[in-house]
Amino acid sequence: MTPQFSLIVSRFLFDSAALGLWGASIYLSTCVHYDLASYIDLRLRRWRIAAVAILCCVSMAFLPLQAATMGDGWIDAVSASVLNAVLFSTNNGTAWFAQVALVLSLALSWLLQPRKRLYAQTLCAGLLLATLSITGHAAMNDANLRTLHRLNDVVHLLCGGAWLGALVPVILLLRLLGDAKWQDKSRRALMRFSTVGHLAVAAVVLSGVANTLLVLGGLPTDWSQPYQLLLCVKIIIVGTMIVLALVNRYVLVPRLASNSALELLRGLTWFEIVLGLSVVGLVAVFGTLAPTA
Repeated sequence: MTPQFSLIVSRFLFDSAALGLWGASIYLSTCVHYDLASYIDLRLRRWRIAAVAILCCVSMAFLPLQAATMGDGWIDAVSASVLNAVLFSTNNGTAWFAQVALVLSLALSWLLQPRKRLYAQTLCAGLLLATLSITGHAAMNDANLRTLHRLNDVVHLLCGGAWLGALVPVILLLRLLGDAKWQDKSRRALMRFSTVGHLAVAAVVLSGVANTLLVLGGLPTDWSQPYQLLLCVKIIIVGTMIVLALVNRYVLVPRLASNSALELLRGLTWFEIVLGLSVVGLVAVFGTLAPTA
């Protein structure tokens, strides 16, 4: 396995875990009734612990992987001089410092009471996503444009994560629609997700268009460039996710009294999660590529 491929896999795992934690946490802490949010949070406990564990392991591996990628292969993963150069002379080093601090904060958050832990993990996961903008293509811009580009990246990441990550607790809420104790609160939480989801999707699309223009100066029409080709694939997948979200909201949600509609909604929500993870995988790949030759 090459350092480059290992870095891509690590980026996928890190981004997926951070997006999932942020989306689930912000949704439960803002759109779901306290009692129901506590119940869902408890059901997601193992998943959240696994996500934090992945973040801890991958963040520790990032620095040697970056050194191996920037240097002459695996031998430089343990080279003190290369590690020092990456750590103190690159944006990757700056991001690594911030990410390690935030990942440790996430791990320590498990010492807090459940409600405080949820808020702490929401804050830390959101900031963790924001650090990804440090190593993005915004670095190619100068001064104010670089700042604007990074802010746009942060909006794109937070809104995309709020959409994708929230689908995890949504799956559990759909199961609770048949439970008399939680039925009404679950239905209200799902309707709030639909409402807020419209705003998140709109922000994802607008910030995505802005990011494309900032990076390429136009549309990704040169498919001879791997970056632009993969970006087009990402756009198609996101478009498919938007269509599914609209079908879920305006076709299936009004028919939740029907068991067949509910089962279809669950299936499409799982499919949406799979599509979202494929987008994360694509970003992990073309994030390492040059936009143009």
